[in-house]
Order: sequence, then C-alpha cells, then structure tokens
Amino acid sequence: MKNLLFIFIILFVCFFHCNAQSKREAIMVKFVESANKSDCNAVIRYGKELYKLNPKDDNVLQIMAVAYFESGKTDSAFYCASEAIKQNPDNYYALVTLGDICFAIKDYEKAEVFYSKVLDLAPGYARAYLNLAKLYETVNLTDDAVEYYLYAVELFHENHFEKEAVHWTNHILSLAPENKQALKFIKHK
Repeated sequence: MKNLLFIFIILFVCFFHCNAQSKREAIMVKFVESANKSDCNAVIRYGKELYKLNPKDDNVLQIMAVAYFESGKTDSAFYCASEAIKQNPDNYYALVTLGDICFAIKDYEKAEVFYSKVLDLAPGYARAYLNLAKLYETVNLTDDAVEYYLYAVELFHENHFEKEAVHWTNHILSLAPENKQALKFIKHK
C-alpha cells in the first residue's frame, strides 16, 4: 500500500509539473508570436503571465519593456528594463532599452551612460555604437558622431552586413564629406 501511495504521489507531482510546463510553453509560443507580429498589447499580456510563472526571467521583462516603450508607456518600459537589469546586470539589451527611453525623453546624459555600459559588456554590438552616434549627432557633437558611426560601419562590414555598412557610410559622408575612412570604404565597394 505504501508503494502504491508513493507511486501515486510521484505521478501526481509529475503530472502537475508537466501540466505547468506545457502551460508555460503554450504561453511562450503566444508571447513569441505576438512579438513577431509587433502586437505590443498581446506581448505585454502574455509577458505578465510568463512573469508570474517565472519571476526570474529577465528576458521576458526586457521584451515587455520594448513592448511598453513602443506603446508609449515609458514609465512601465523603464520599470521592466530596470528590473531586468536588477536580475541580470549583463542583459545589455535591457541597457539599450533604457538608453532608448532616456534618448526619447531627451535625457541625453543618462542615455549616453546606458549605451556606454552596453559597449562595456558587448563591445561588438554595432547598435550601441549607432545609438551613441545618433545621440552625439542630436546634440551637435558631429566629430563624436562620425567616430561612433565609423565604429558601427566597421562592425557591419566585418559581419557582412554590407547594406547597413553602405547606408551608414553615406550618412557619415553627409556629416563629414571629406572623411577619409568613409571615402576609402566607398571606393572599395
């Protein structure tokens, strides 16, 4: 009888665990599908459900932060991205989101700090160089902007993103028509 009870308990625990796991997986599928469709409201709704099931998932928080930001809910976006960073200080996507939020609300100093932290964690992440370049361009620091655009172009080129490399090289030339590095790159294309 003890063996039967023991087996029943094991089966119950396994069933409960499997059922919870399949529920999480089903929500995750809806979450990812919603993100792929850019359905911010659905991403937020499913993200909240996933977060309840696993409050330590910094990636869910990060994706929710982007959805909130794209929905114009900057306070909620900032909160989610900040929480993602608290859970995983190396989540540089959350740092980019924090930088983007600060840039959007014209807090350029904080945006610069967040983007710089991204480069400390992921020095090969071209998007952070682009974001810093755009920031410097916005505040009329053209030389700094060109420098960071050039870093991004180099990374795009190294990683075979030639369309992006050409696009941003042309942008550099619109800011600094005599930039030797940009002219050299264009000649080789």
